[in-house]
Parts: sequence; C-alpha cells; structure tokens
Amino acid sequence: MDSDTFSGKLKDSSTTLRVIAPIRMAGIDIGTNTILMVIGEKNSDGELVFLQNEHSIARLGEGVDKTHVIKTEAIERARKILVNYKNICDENNVAKISSAGTSALRDAINRDDVIKILSEAIGTDIKVISGEEEARLSFLGTIENNKPCIVVDIGGGSTEFICGENQIVKLRYSLPIGAVRLTERYFKIQPANEDSVREAELFITESLNKIDTSQFKGELIGVAGTPTTLAAVVQELTKYVKEKVHGYILDFEKLHQIFNKLKNLNVDELKKIPGIHPDRADIITAGTLILLCIMKFLEINKCSVSTRGLRYGILIDLASRQNNFEL
Repeated sequence: MDSDTFSGKLKDSSTTLRVIAPIRMAGIDIGTNTILMVIGEKNSDGELVFLQNEHSIARLGEGVDKTHVIKTEAIERARKILVNYKNICDENNVAKISSAGTSALRDAINRDDVIKILSEAIGTDIKVISGEEEARLSFLGTIENNKPCIVVDIGGGSTEFICGENQIVKLRYSLPIGAVRLTERYFKIQPANEDSVREAELFITESLNKIDTSQFKGELIGVAGTPTTLAAVVQELTKYVKEKVHGYILDFEKLHQIFNKLKNLNVDELKKIPGIHPDRADIITAGTLILLCIMKFLEINKCSVSTRGLRYGILIDLASRQNNFEL
C-alpha cells in the first residue's frame, strides 16, 4: 500500500486537494485474561483497512475477584506485552494508539498505579471504560452488516450483551460473569465436582435473569476467546486458522457434549485437546458453561463466532475521529 503524500487537482482546478498519507492507528483491548491489538488505516476511499492482529495472554485479573488487587506478577506480564506492542506499533509507523481497560481494571483498588505503569509501557494514556461502553464498542467492532443481532462478548471478568441493528445499539448489558472470575470461584480444582458445576450454573442463571430480553432479536454472535476456542475445538484444529474460526456456527447440542467432556478433565488433559491454547486451558470449562447458559436462557440453538470484538471497536471509534484529508 502506498503511504506517500501526494497532491491532486479538483475538477474545476480552483482548489488543490492535498491528501495526507493514511494515518496508521491501533486499538488495544486490555482485558482480564488477554491483551489484544489490531492495527489499521484508512484507504484512499476512506475505508478502514485492518492490517495486523496481536494476541497475548497476561491474566491481568488473576485473583482480582477475591482481593480486588492486581498482582505485581500480573502487572509485569501485562507491561512486557505492552512494551512489545509499542515496538510493533513503532515498526509499523502507527501514529495513534487507543487503549481501553475493562473488568479487571474496573474492579481493582490499585488500578491508578497499574494504569500509570501500563500507560508508560504503551506510550499513551489508558482509559478504563465502563461495562456499558465496553458493550457499545464490542458491538461496533463485531457487526459486519445492518441485520438485527445479539452480540455476546464473554470476557475474563464480565460478559457484555448488545442488541442492535443498522449499526445502532438498542440495548446493552454488562454482567459480572467471566471465564476467569468463574474459574476462580467454582473451578479452582479440575475436574470440578458436580456441586461446583451446579453452583456456577446457578450464579450464571441468576445474573442472566437480571436482563430484559424482550427486545432481543436476530442471530447470536459470540466474540472473545471462549467462542473462538470452541470453534477450534469442534473442528479439531491443531493450528489456529482465523478463516476457519470466523463465522463458524456453534450448535447447542454439540457444545453440551463438549462441556460434558471438558468438565471431567484436569488442566493438563485440557491442554492436550486440539484447539485449546495452553494458557486458556484452565478457564475454557467455565467459559463453555457461560455460553451454554446464555444460549439456553435466550432459547437460541446456534451461535455464530466472530474473531473481532472490542479491539476492533476501539480502532473504529478512533478512526472515526481522525481526518486524513487537508484542503
């Protein structure tokens, strides 16, 4: 892609339109479990083109559900990842970076100190967004058409529900049910006993009962690590292939079968299953239960998987405020 500055004449030759080289931008999602980044730029038609994705597991929210404190080790894991991301941005001539922190940073009492350290690592201020803003940006980053849909973003500390159409959010909810949070409460020992599974399911259901689904309509789209991992597991992918994961349709009955298998395995056994990243093995059982409970609650048998989500929404939101043209 040619990023050089060039000049052109308008048809009446009365004004010269100087087109500035496309500004490369990055959106970073600092989550409870993962830190994700997407780099993009606007093309000559003003369309946002996504150029590069980065995925790392920091487990920033380790122990936060119980202590409300982000551990020193977790801060250091996240800091190293963001230093690497900053280097990648510099190598790719990224001029603008927008970073957002989610559930773990919302809940941590030491978040100001953590934000200072991580902001220095990435070279720009990190904003901690509300659950509602997280839901809005997840929807913006996930949708690819104007059809009505329900986007469900299963994170490490929270799950966001967004219902909308024509690129407009009509309803959004954020619930404190996430794969890391539930693992630390109910799946610390794996395989989990049946009492723990029932308690986890009850907690999820009680949380879901707080939302009004009367206006929910359209297909269910699942984003984040749980649905993408499950799509890889169902297809027995030994290597992650985005094209095979994005748009894959998860079936409720198949997911139920997978959950019955996962809940009877320990973490070392889970790591051996094709499609499960070793650093996600301990939380995939809880994440699967969350998705199953959501589908049962919504009475929806199919879930379309998206590999996009919050980081894309952060980037799209940033790009909407940038102007690549000068008169």
